[in-house]
Amino acid sequence: MSARLCQQCCQWIWSRDGLCPDCQDLLPESYDVEKIAQRARGLTGAVLRPIGHVKLKRKKLPTDGVLYVTETGLFFLPHRMVLATKYVEEQSTSLLWRIAATIWMPLWFLLPLVRRKRVRAKVVQEASPIQLNGSDLQLLPDLLPRVPGAFFIAAREVAVVRDRRRQWIVERFAGPNVVIEPVSPDAFRKQLAELGKIDLWRMAFGAD
Repeated sequence: MSARLCQQCCQWIWSRDGLCPDCQDLLPESYDVEKIAQRARGLTGAVLRPIGHVKLKRKKLPTDGVLYVTETGLFFLPHRMVLATKYVEEQSTSLLWRIAATIWMPLWFLLPLVRRKRVRAKVVQEASPIQLNGSDLQLLPDLLPRVPGAFFIAAREVAVVRDRRRQWIVERFAGPNVVIEPVSPDAFRKQLAELGKIDLWRMAFGAD
């Protein structure tokens, strides 16, 4: 199984048989990145603004990222995984003290007092947002074929957007629902309230 881009659905799919489970299109292992980016620009229209940092309820593909609103729909850009060095403080006791405590048990009670603190470097993977500001926002569609896990949903494909307290459910006419958990729920709700006032989205937000 591998993650592949479905050009028809404008989303990355984790496929076992090389087919998109939504549209059944064959998912090629290689493709013309520039050609897909050009098509994505035509589909999304201008990128308007970020809505907020969200987490998606899905398996295998990246879940952490930023949701954007464009002239024609919603675009999810995952955070990229980067290596970072973190310094962890640890406590250690010398070997001689441990041996002595083994020989003479009362010394075990003194071990917490003779422990030394040391700092150890630890390399970890962490999610880091891809920064897009100002005119860079218009580069967003170009990242669809370049960032696994990115996707675009056209407003015309959305049947209903439901508010479920700390989750938002985007129900599509075709394909599985998209479950969104905003990191800042109140700010996210305000952004979607504004989105629901736009004619393009009014029906989807008013259908609940």
